Amino acid sequence: MTLALRSPSLVSSVIAIDNGPIRLPLTDDFPRYIRGMRHIQSQATPVSSLSEADALLSQFEPDPAIRLFLLTNLTRKSGKDRLHFRVPLDILSSSLDALGDFPYTDPRRNRFEKPVLIVRATRSHYLPDHSKELMQKFFPNLKMVDFDCGHWVITEKPHEFRQSRFLVFSMVPPRA
Repeated sequence: MTLALRSPSLVSSVIAIDNGPIRLPLTDDFPRYIRGMRHIQSQATPVSSLSEADALLSQFEPDPAIRLFLLTNLTRKSGKDRLHFRVPLDILSSSLDALGDFPYTDPRRNRFEKPVLIVRATRSHYLPDHSKELMQKFFPNLKMVDFDCGHWVITEKPHEFRQSRFLVFSMVPPRA
């Protein structure tokens, strides 16, 4: 969304998932997820399977869908048995404060007129009802789809999400 507002010529359309052009602090869950991932990384015997990592992460997050999403960051280097995090945990940890920020505050100065689909999780706090008006001002060609789930829409509602992503393409006029 930031790129679309900063350089609209570079972007043809936007699909945002439970994320909007508002400033809102992250929940306390995210530092807990980092602690859980660090716990996996700090084992005396390196973790070599996703089931092993999932068991360790379950001490920090009870929801298996959220754990599954977090563990998608685990990967194995060629020829190695040990799993490691693709995005370094120090970078994730130091970036948490910035994740709830948004650089633009005035939709009169920055607007993106092309198609935008925002997928909103109704059991998440990241896109409250009162933010709809501001989103519409930044993105006047906005279509919003609500899902009855938490923040991890793709993991919690994968089939429904696959259907909704086609909405943005139906909003794009055919090329002449």
